[in-house]
Amino acid sequence: MDRKTHEVLKFLIDWNNLLVDPPVEGAISEMYFCFIASCQVKGKDKVSWLQFVKCLQNIDEICICHAFTCYPSNALSLTYEDPFKCFSRITSIDRLALNLVYKRVKITMDPVSGEESPKTPSSPLPGAQTAIYHKPIPKDKEEKLDLLLELAESRRAKPKRSINDLCAGLTPTDLEDIYTTTSKAKRLRQLNLLLATHAGSHILTKERAKLRTIIKPFYDCCDDPKHTQMLISLVSFDRQTNYCKLDQHKLNDRLNMGYGNDNDISKCVNQKIHFIPIIQSQTDTKLGDCSYLDTCHKMSSCRYVHYGQLMPLDDVSAKKATQHNKSIQKAMQVSDFTRGESMSPASRPELPAQWINCDVTKLDFSILGNDFALIIADPSWTIHMNLNYSSLTDSDLLQIRMDKLQKEGLFLLWVTGRTIETGRDFLKKWGYKVVNQITWVKTNQLVRTISTGRTGHWLNHSKEHLLVGLKGNPKWLNKCIDPQILISSTRETSRKPDEIYGMVERMVGPGTRKLEIFGRQHNTRPGWLTIGNQLNGTHLVEKEIAERYYKVASV
Repeated sequence: MDRKTHEVLKFLIDWNNLLVDPPVEGAISEMYFCFIASCQVKGKDKVSWLQFVKCLQNIDEICICHAFTCYPSNALSLTYEDPFKCFSRITSIDRLALNLVYKRVKITMDPVSGEESPKTPSSPLPGAQTAIYHKPIPKDKEEKLDLLLELAESRRAKPKRSINDLCAGLTPTDLEDIYTTTSKAKRLRQLNLLLATHAGSHILTKERAKLRTIIKPFYDCCDDPKHTQMLISLVSFDRQTNYCKLDQHKLNDRLNMGYGNDNDISKCVNQKIHFIPIIQSQTDTKLGDCSYLDTCHKMSSCRYVHYGQLMPLDDVSAKKATQHNKSIQKAMQVSDFTRGESMSPASRPELPAQWINCDVTKLDFSILGNDFALIIADPSWTIHMNLNYSSLTDSDLLQIRMDKLQKEGLFLLWVTGRTIETGRDFLKKWGYKVVNQITWVKTNQLVRTISTGRTGHWLNHSKEHLLVGLKGNPKWLNKCIDPQILISSTRETSRKPDEIYGMVERMVGPGTRKLEIFGRQHNTRPGWLTIGNQLNGTHLVEKEIAERYYKVASV
């Protein structure tokens, strides 16, 4: 037995218990790196990877193939020039066989090279204390990990660390892989893999959201201009709703007469939305489309082209949506998984819509309580434009005591292009940390991005931002369910998309208290309390709030 084989034998005897346990798990490549870190030999005396495998083969032959149990069984006979390509393992080491060989074999001087008998290293690491190497292998798993980490990273002995600290650097290369300490270069990639892996609670939350979220039918838009021109004479326009109605008798007459591609039109009107130009007596088609389209306040006299929507006749998507929405109430009663909810929604019916018509700047917020899980505010920021409602200066808005409304939870603040940074500062002063923002990309009636030039001094403002502020550490929040981009069409001035309510309600869960500030009548909805000066009177269901409010209002 040569000196290098003797060194490997001594290493296996001293460290065999640790090498077959996690995190090494008997991986031959891992054992080699631990051996290199524990030896003091350098340069030409260093044991290479192929030499290490050869030493293992020699030891196993001396022990008559009883020293190691390998997986696969012929692991030691396989040749890997790169240790990182070797995934073979030694599942068990016969320590008794190794000790018998170690005592029986006598190392003599090599007559050719004149090398002396190998000396047992005084310590596993340069500069490390001798006592560390000679003390018995610890049986405690945490102590084993601590000792192995010192070997693998070639560090001096350090104070004992917790199991969490040790495992922080031992991350898997994939979800099924063992933990490894060999390659520092891979650790960032491995950590990113762990961070990207969703917990079971997150997956269950998304599945629950699918079952409980109301859906609306979605249709594609027809982009064939010939269909639009053919349908102009077959529809009637309802100015109140901006929808068109197809005259089925006229369509059937055309089909019976066998005009051109009428069969294609018949299929298309059953599956897609069509935008039919509304040509009035004053319309000048040369001017093009109205920039306001369906939101135009002067449609009866406007000279630009407007459109009416013809919805699909065969409403298959609507039927599927209706069937799904009917099953929501049954899905709400499933209470096996209530993470992210204050309690099972089946045990707490949702409160009807509540609202208070008041001047928000003068309302005593202590009347409302401070246990709201979610607050959303749409202030009337001063934007230097003629508006049909009064606006607040930045100083007036900052003086409102928004900080009294929540112990912990989310505060969502609508901001304009000018007030994005101002809104961030206000949330910080009210005790919130800005953690994200939702972007509403605006589309018009024709499902195109708005670029009318009505807002924005330098570029067309085709989006709005909703800042997300966080107070406290609410562990009950449902995170990463919806994206931060919302695409929806515009409606009345300053009216926000209804989809935002579904997004935020999925974050805080059903049954929680929710408040909207500066709301209007169209903002009122079940489970929400809305306050603002454009509401129809006051309607309160919660007795405690009603008593406190009317007591103050009567003074």
